[in-house]
Amino acid sequence: MMSPVSAIAPVEVVSPAAAKAVVPPTPAEDLAQKFDTMMKAPSPLDNAAQMKPHQSHEITQAVNRQESLVRDTFDKIDALQRHSGDMTNQELLAQSLALSRDLTLANFTISSATAVAQGSNKSLQSLLKNQ
Repeated sequence: MMSPVSAIAPVEVVSPAAAKAVVPPTPAEDLAQKFDTMMKAPSPLDNAAQMKPHQSHEITQAVNRQESLVRDTFDKIDALQRHSGDMTNQELLAQSLALSRDLTLANFTISSATAVAQGSNKSLQSLLKNQ
């Protein structure tokens, strides 16, 4: 058998004037203080503008490290080409494998740095677009 359905409590009707009188909640005092502190803090862009020419940016340092890694690997390749005639087959194979590993590592490092830079660029573009 079916059980009876309980009655639904009536809904209170709010007049349009009462609906407009609803006051939005005020932000918590600690959040307001945090916002004020962030707004008063120096901008990172101001720091970049004040940077002296001999100081390098973190991105520039990262690019320089990548360039140095690739340059060192190419120097090893040149050295292998010059001395390959004096090496045994085992030595040549070992050096070739080491160079292959170094090139793979350099490629991975550069690809990772590029992906991070592109992601940061997209995030910044999105942030600026939403402002």
